[in-house]
Order: sequence, then C-alpha cells, then structure tokens
Amino acid sequence: MALINCPECGKEISDLAKYCPNCGFQIKREEKDFRKKLVLMLGLAFIIVFGVILFIVVGNLPYNAQNAEEKRRDKYLEEIDTVSETFPDTGITFYDIRLALLQGQEDIKAMTKYAEDITTRTNDLVVEFQNAMIDEDINIPVLENKVIDLLMDMEKYEQANSLFIKRQIQTDTWVIKLGLRYCKQYKLAQEEKNDVEIVVIMLKFLDVTDKRLSDSEEMRKAFEDIEDYIDNRS
Repeated sequence: MALINCPECGKEISDLAKYCPNCGFQIKREEKDFRKKLVLMLGLAFIIVFGVILFIVVGNLPYNAQNAEEKRRDKYLEEIDTVSETFPDTGITFYDIRLALLQGQEDIKAMTKYAEDITTRTNDLVVEFQNAMIDEDINIPVLENKVIDLLMDMEKYEQANSLFIKRQIQTDTWVIKLGLRYCKQYKLAQEEKNDVEIVVIMLKFLDVTDKRLSDSEEMRKAFEDIEDYIDNRS
C-alpha cells in the first residue's frame, strides 16, 4: 500500500481509499484503473503475438528439415549423373597411411569403425548392383535410397583426422555413385531391348569392380599392417 495526497485537503491517505478520511472527498480511480487495464491488454497482446510467431517458427521446423533433406538427396542424385568413370586420384597412398599411423596421426578406432561399417556396406551394395544386372531385376528407387543413405552416413566420418578414412570416402563414394548410374543405364537399355548397350554397360561395371577389388586388396594389406602395429604396440 502506498500513500497519496488527497486532491481536496492535501493530507496523506492510502492509495486504496475510496474517500478521504479527513475531508470526505471521493477519490476518483478511473484513470489508474484504465492504466492497469491498458498495461494488461498490451501484455496480453504481446503474449498472443509471440505465441503466433512461435507457432509459425516451430511449425515450419519439420518442413524446413524436410526441404533440407530433399535438397541433399537431389544433390547426390545430380552427382551420380556426373561422376567420372576414371578411378579417383585421391592423392593419398597406403604408404602415406602407414607413415601417418607410425607418427601417431591416425585414429585407430575411427578407422576400424569405418572399415566395418561403411566399407562393408559399400562392398555389399556393389554385389547388389551386380546381382540386379545379372537377374535383370533392377529396382532403381530402392537402389537410390540405399546409395543416398550410405552417402549420408559417410558424412559422419568426413571430419575424421585419418588419411585412411579420407581416401576410402573418395573411393567408396566413387564406386557406389558409378554403380548406381550403370544400373540406371542398364535398366534403360533393357527397356529399349538394346543388347549391345547392355553388354557395354556390364563390361564397364566389371571394370569398376575390378578396380575396386584391386584397391580393396591394397586396403586389406594396409589394414593388416595396421593391426600388426596395434598388436606390437599393446
């Protein structure tokens, strides 16, 4: 409770008093009540506006996330159509990887996890491409989803401080993008009953798998060296 001066006699009275106890003057409170109502209405209006803005922002989060996801998928599909048929020159040899390992610049756990997860799934997908062509049962949407899911999972390893992972991401990315593209071309040639094109595509795919097997053999040897290094260190 606060004290105010009576407008009539000037003596101090409670701000809650309706009449002055000294002179009986009636205290008018309309202006004060109006200010309170105005403050209350402005506060309520602010809460409503803030709530509407928050609703719009939160409501758009799933839409924005879905849009970002669709853009990433479209980007991958565009890359699949333009990927070079030449085996990627990563600039990183397995000698570089061994040397970096000996210098303590490799993350052993990350390398092992990548090899067990991404490289294994890449090899499985290459086999699936081959079987689809042999059986002439190519489901492009299913293969696209598998390739894109794998490419997205590769992103988790892109920041790893490992020459092994950096090299493998480039080669694994190359083989699944090109494999999917050949499957698309094979499917089209199959629909057009173009036997010559079918043979050409199959030969191209076999060339890719040969390069992949050769690279995988080098990777296997390097990984054996890495495992020997781990055993000797422990």
